[in-house]
Parts: sequence; C-alpha cells; structure tokens
Amino acid sequence: ELSRAGRTGRWVLLAVAASLVVAGLFAQDPVTAGPDELTLHGSIHAIASMIGIPGVPLAALLISHGLPKRDPAWNRHRTLVLVAAHLTWLSLLAMAAYFGWAVPRAGGFNAEVWAGWMNRIVVATYLAWQATIAWALRRTAA
Repeated sequence: ELSRAGRTGRWVLLAVAASLVVAGLFAQDPVTAGPDELTLHGSIHAIASMIGIPGVPLAALLISHGLPKRDPAWNRHRTLVLVAAHLTWLSLLAMAAYFGWAVPRAGGFNAEVWAGWMNRIVVATYLAWQATIAWALRRTAA
C-alpha cells in the first residue's frame, strides 16, 4: 500500500489529468499574441497548463517516494523509478532555464526559440516516468 505521500500523489495525478483534458479542449493563443489579443479559450488553456505541466513532476515524486519501502518486490525497482521521477522536474527546470536564456536573446518568442523541442523533451521524460512505473508495477505483480 502507498504511503500518505503516494496517496496524495494519486490525487495530484488525477488533478493533472483533468487539467490536461481542459487544456486540450481549449486552443492556445499564439505565443506572439499581445495582451490585447488574448482570448478566453487561450486563457483557459494557459491556466489548465499551469496546473498540468508542473503537476506531473510533483505527482511523480510523491507517488515514487510513496511506494512501499518494506516490500522487496518494489525495492528492486525503486532506484529506476526514482531516477525517472527526478528526470521529470529536471527537464522542466531545464526548459525554464532555456527559456530564461533564449527568449530575451531572440527578442521574445519567435522561430529562433526552440520552444517545441524543449516541450517535447519535457513530455518525453513525463512519458518515461509513466512507462517506468508501469513496467515496475507489472514486474512487481508478476
């Protein structure tokens, strides 16, 4: 059974899932849009994304640290699951650092800023954690 942190992580993951569904239902405003060009659907997308994107690393860390510590089946996979969980927030931090460096140099968001590539790296680490925990769960249940 998961610890309190793990159970909290499940609730965070549920909130993340709901927020990402909402973000998917509402189109994003162009990153080049000025304040007077922002739309309601773009604002809803942005708010939902601000919950979902940083929520995944929080959920990953809570769930991964909340795995049963005294269960030998989980202990075999603990290091791999924790490394995958830590990669989620490290990738998010790397993306923020890159944007903090690249956006001012490019004069704002434009084709010179590799926003799409950074986002793909973040999503790849999120998926890697999910695949790792699913693999560990399957191996533990077997």
